[in-house]
Amino acid sequence: MVVEAYKHGQRNFGENYVNELVEKASHPLILTSCPEIKWHFIGHLQKGNVNKLLGVPNLYMVETIDSVKLADKVNSSWQKLRSSNTRGLKVMIQINTSGEESKHGLHPDETVNTVMHIVSNCPALDFSGLMTIGRYGYDLSEGPNPDFQILLKHRQEVCESLNLPVEQVELSMGMSTDFEHA
Repeated sequence: MVVEAYKHGQRNFGENYVNELVEKASHPLILTSCPEIKWHFIGHLQKGNVNKLLGVPNLYMVETIDSVKLADKVNSSWQKLRSSNTRGLKVMIQINTSGEESKHGLHPDETVNTVMHIVSNCPALDFSGLMTIGRYGYDLSEGPNPDFQILLKHRQEVCESLNLPVEQVELSMGMSTDFEHA
């Protein structure tokens, strides 16, 4: 399915699980047929899986950095594993905008300081934006999803604090049930 989508012009693909991403990205057919593929990791990343993930061919972005410690680990590992690669690894900060314990991500109040840490102390990482998974089953008849509104607010705070244009800070919001509203 990846090769077919690639043949039709799709270049960005995401995966939730490290092992599944390693398997797909390392498949000989994908390696030969999809030279410009860009893999996004969108699942929870445990520190013990960082090196395995960073070894993925054509890894383009990690969208789920949820702590300063994880950012530091990814930064140091990317420097060691990809020392000949001058491109920084694109990363997004995952924010838990819903406050649900079942969701990963940092508390919204930690957003600006975490981004500042990455920009100032993680030269191998390229801060690209913010990511959230909104509350499941939100009733849109009640208005815009507050989880997405919180992410918009924190993007504005990041942009003001770091003097960045809003267009430069991407947002990744929603799942298959609510992405159109995100």
